[in-house]
Amino acid sequence: MADPHITVLIDNHSCREDLLCQYGLSLWLEAGGKKILVDTGNNGDFLLNGDRLGISPQDADWLAVTHGHWDHAGGVPSLLAKGGRPRILMHPDAWKPRRAVQADGSHRDIGVPWPETALEEADIFRVPTLKPQQLALGIWSTGPIPDWTGREDQSVLQVKQGDSWSNDSFADEHALVLETVEGLVVISGCSHRGVLNILRAAQLMTGEGQIHTVIGGLHLKDATAGECEELAERLTAFNLSNLWVNHCTGELAFDILKARLGSMVAWAGSGFTGKLPALKSSPI
Repeated sequence: MADPHITVLIDNHSCREDLLCQYGLSLWLEAGGKKILVDTGNNGDFLLNGDRLGISPQDADWLAVTHGHWDHAGGVPSLLAKGGRPRILMHPDAWKPRRAVQADGSHRDIGVPWPETALEEADIFRVPTLKPQQLALGIWSTGPIPDWTGREDQSVLQVKQGDSWSNDSFADEHALVLETVEGLVVISGCSHRGVLNILRAAQLMTGEGQIHTVIGGLHLKDATAGECEELAERLTAFNLSNLWVNHCTGELAFDILKARLGSMVAWAGSGFTGKLPALKSSPI
């Protein structure tokens, strides 16, 4: 069995001139004999990039939608239209109305742009991420991520609860975790719950302390230099081998992380491919 590897189907930036980029994220993971699509960007462009990369996202065994935002779930209708019928990991709260509030008080919708009934109509089997879920030997979804760090909810991002709007705590967010022979691989969409909380959740779920690779958005695009410096300092304690960031991480955060943590940090834009260690459960 080939070693696990992950490819960025679409991101805000591209590693190749022939690939599309957009404000969104979609990743393609092959591991343990499974093909797993993580998020779908904001429309069907990830499918076009897949064609150019020799990847067929419609053949995925699983689709993990990491949280209920348009830039991660917007491409699902295009996937279904192309014949994709994966099992889907998605929290029931992902369909709650969401909005981004601007400084002038105006707002725009940022929730999932298609109804939950679309999955039923396409006869898609959905696994609600209410708790950790095993996709295959050595491959997990964290389920909801606790908040140990006391992160502050951002008032600019809101969710509708009943008839009222409140700061979004992202109770629906989950991440994927691979148990490999060199430590954990953690795959996140946006890390709205905070990357430190996600890493701790992965450690507690698996009982493994060593984290080898982190890939995905860190949602630091509005963070101050001081906040980025503090995170870089705390990440040094994890002794990571790879920190492959993209999407909502932000250029300032990337520059600071790169300066502090060195060559392990890379921007994983459209077309980026990373080889991962073998799964613990795989024959060596």
